[in-house]
Amino acid sequence: MRKLLLSFGFLCLSILMYGQEDFLKEADKLFKNGEYKEALYFYKYSDISTNPDALFKRGYCYLKLNDLNNAERDFTQSNGLGYENTDLFLLMGKIRHSQGEFVKAAYFYKDYLRQTKGKSDNRDEVILLLKNCITGQNKKFEEPLGYVENLGEGLNSLYDELNPLRSPNYSDIFYFSSNRQLRTSNEETETVSYDHNIYRIQSTTQGFKPSEFANESLNSFQNEILLDLSSDGKVLFFGKGTNAFEVYTDTFTIASQKLPINGKLNSPINYQYVHSMDVYQDSVFLYSTNAEGGYGGYDIYAVIRLNGIWLSPINLGPNVNGPYDEVSPFLALGGEHLFYSSNRPQSTGGYDVFYSEYNKEKSNWGKSLNLGLPINSEGDDINFRLSKDAKTGLLASNRIKDNFGGYDIYYAFLKEHIGALVKARKLPEFITSYVKAIEEQSYASFEELNAVPLDEITFDPNAADTIQYDVEREINLQNEALIYSDSGDLLSADNREKLNKVVEILSRNPGLRVELTGHTVQEGLKEFDLYFSVKSAEKILEYLKNLGVPKERILLKGLGSAYPLVKYSSGGQTITLADRMNKRVDLSYLTQGNMSYIVNQPELDVPQYLLDNKFKLHRTQIEGLTYKVQIAESNKLLKNDALEVYDHLMIEKLAGDSKYLYTLGVYETYVETFFIKKELEKYNIKDPKIIPYLNGNRIDVSLLNILSEQYTDLKYYIEYELE
Repeated sequence: MRKLLLSFGFLCLSILMYGQEDFLKEADKLFKNGEYKEALYFYKYSDISTNPDALFKRGYCYLKLNDLNNAERDFTQSNGLGYENTDLFLLMGKIRHSQGEFVKAAYFYKDYLRQTKGKSDNRDEVILLLKNCITGQNKKFEEPLGYVENLGEGLNSLYDELNPLRSPNYSDIFYFSSNRQLRTSNEETETVSYDHNIYRIQSTTQGFKPSEFANESLNSFQNEILLDLSSDGKVLFFGKGTNAFEVYTDTFTIASQKLPINGKLNSPINYQYVHSMDVYQDSVFLYSTNAEGGYGGYDIYAVIRLNGIWLSPINLGPNVNGPYDEVSPFLALGGEHLFYSSNRPQSTGGYDVFYSEYNKEKSNWGKSLNLGLPINSEGDDINFRLSKDAKTGLLASNRIKDNFGGYDIYYAFLKEHIGALVKARKLPEFITSYVKAIEEQSYASFEELNAVPLDEITFDPNAADTIQYDVEREINLQNEALIYSDSGDLLSADNREKLNKVVEILSRNPGLRVELTGHTVQEGLKEFDLYFSVKSAEKILEYLKNLGVPKERILLKGLGSAYPLVKYSSGGQTITLADRMNKRVDLSYLTQGNMSYIVNQPELDVPQYLLDNKFKLHRTQIEGLTYKVQIAESNKLLKNDALEVYDHLMIEKLAGDSKYLYTLGVYETYVETFFIKKELEKYNIKDPKIIPYLNGNRIDVSLLNILSEQYTDLKYYIEYELE
């Protein structure tokens, strides 16, 4: 007993000693994972004034979060302490570059090249940046063609927002792709989906409404990159892949189907991998690819489909393409003005937006012109699309200045419209010469060969740019019970088979998440049983992650030994089945959004007379509206006397979060829970919180007012707990 008490004393001491070293260790871990906002919090509370490596990393976090002054301060201080990382010069150059200080930026880039002595892996990139500084310095004194404005954090996030498109039918609806964080049921917790998905958002006079999946069933664990919409909004073109894509199509009826209805575009386009694409009037396809036979890097090609026949792709020629990369083509109405992005030396940095006008007399594209500052920047400016008014447009940029992180979507304003204001549908001039030979060979007139919509896609006349949301999916799901005798048994062949099926279901249904609830047998004190039960659930989480399921789609709970499924004894006899069935992890499916599924509970091989009432009672207690008191957020095992006094203990780990949330109690009313919260003050619990639950899951704060109409007790919680 004395040995056990000494162990507890050491454990408590180690928890109290969580300090500077631990903060810095956690900061470095988050930094390594690219979670710069979270890492910055830990760096701020660490004493790193004499630590040049930590100062450099904190400066990098500031840079990623667009705090240039603090980034420069930390980089300078790190350099003053003798930090020898040559990236300091490169990053300082990029900061100056982003501020339009092209001469100072060039000095830093030259210092970087001198320090690396020509052995840097990105030497060619830095030399190109030097050339970009020359272009930028010249452009700095030119009259700007227009201006840009960030569309704000209602649309943009810390992650990438790409390929912005405005609905052809509704001016207030926008589509885009992003690897942004996805909101969970806790407003302070975000979950990360690093693969790109396709989103839809609506603008209002007060700003943007919350974004949502353009289609729940369309997105998967792969990258889905929005490419374009048909002119009537009935067909969505998107790419699947990593850095380059194969082109797929989808109609907006997908939400009402059991499985996604999309197919690879049967076109010469898919003979190569596509970087980006523009569909002009549903029949002329401009796309970027690095296929052999071009001018170098990615080139822009065009292909047309006439009366069901695909003609051979053509390269747009040397006035558009060159030895560098040309991407993000967009053909304005009228077909005479081509916009695209290129990382050539004539850009001010990274990819700049250029445009070229078609010369009818010479039958070629004219010399490309840079749209200049401030539409372009030191970063990559891509996905430019001009609106019908020929004076405004959208683009994506990862510029450092005026950026929320990654690529943001910007609105562009041109002083003068580029190109004629055209509304009539016609083939572009550069295509007419392309089809002349076909006219002669087919003995058909140009009008007879005029472009037609894609006939291989079945159109729903009511589906244009709209989605059927509240449709119940006739999919039967089976919750699972993962039985184990010890921790090594968790991933038995039987359990792995169940989990592999779970992965397959999650891949097909992006609207689903899973909840893993750990149970164990009574082996020690409550806090130990509680802690080890959630650790069992974490082992299952790691297995699912390794199979490609983002951790942000997995919620964890640990209930310890409080709710055994099987009685430990009956009639004075020990029940051997208890040890086997009470050690388990229950896997339950959770839906998000408006999609609903038919979920069945597993049939466990346990006689009714052996079922423990505590397990059945717990299932009943969490039905409907209940409240719990959150007493701690911790990265470690919690020791507090309250854990020995109160029942219904639980550890939660919300999707994507790193901390354990300790809660106690299951109470039916807010008033009862309020007095329990007051009682807890004598246990030295700092800032206990009342948390409302619905059917065992935390209620999203955004849903409180709606649910309070049905559950009137929530009105007390809203009035007294929310600011």
